[in-house]
Amino acid sequence: MGRRKNKPHRAGGIILDPDASAETELNKQNVVEGGEEAKDSYGDIDKPYFVEVARLDWLSGQHLDISEIVLRDLNLSEGFSGFELAEDFCRDQQYLLRFRVCNVSNVLGRIKLGHWPVLPYTDIHLEFARRVTVDHVETYTVLLSGIFDGPDEGVTGLLHLASLKFVTLRPVLGIRLSEEISSLRVRVEVLKNAFNACESLLDTSRQLWKKSMVNVMSWLRPEIMTSEVRYGFSCMKMDGDPQTEMVDDTCKARKHARFDPAGLYEAIKPSK
Repeated sequence: MGRRKNKPHRAGGIILDPDASAETELNKQNVVEGGEEAKDSYGDIDKPYFVEVARLDWLSGQHLDISEIVLRDLNLSEGFSGFELAEDFCRDQQYLLRFRVCNVSNVLGRIKLGHWPVLPYTDIHLEFARRVTVDHVETYTVLLSGIFDGPDEGVTGLLHLASLKFVTLRPVLGIRLSEEISSLRVRVEVLKNAFNACESLLDTSRQLWKKSMVNVMSWLRPEIMTSEVRYGFSCMKMDGDPQTEMVDDTCKARKHARFDPAGLYEAIKPSK
């Protein structure tokens, strides 16, 4: 008798039900995607993004302040009632201000590349914090946090410029923290880096930070958006105008101002 040969075994076999096979592959794909989604849900999806504020020369007598803004919806941490924002806070390197940005998981890649989308102002918190380093491990304790009640474009622009160290925020000293305080004043100061980035008043390049600066100025110094300030119409002398002398004095005072927002705006305004 001849030897009976077995049929070769082929991987996969014969598909009897194409729909059942497609459903199996779809289930496998969902398992993978579901696993990644679950990882994000318990990983970085709710993890806030922090931007530390430059604390350059907080105690210096020379500041280029843009404006003073109000921090609202304060949340005072337990144990810090009675803490005073004094010179010790500004002098001690362990104290800092930082932005805590929430709900940015979908745009975190863009943010890290410097492309800041407009974020809701309610997702941008400013924190007064204390940093302690033990065995090369940093831990942070939040003293106080709050939000700026401003336009989304303006608050996002402020955050963007702070990340570039073009502006800084400085606490107003002499305030004692307590549960009764409903708001807190913070000064916004433009740093020399912003002026250094404006190589010339004739520079009209469309750099990303310029849009943020315009949005911040529109929010904090809306008067610089007027044609009188932008183009100097108020400084034009008119023959026979009895107020010419007063206008001339105003122009001279503006030339000697420590901070010229109109000049900065001319350097950063979008090109036509």
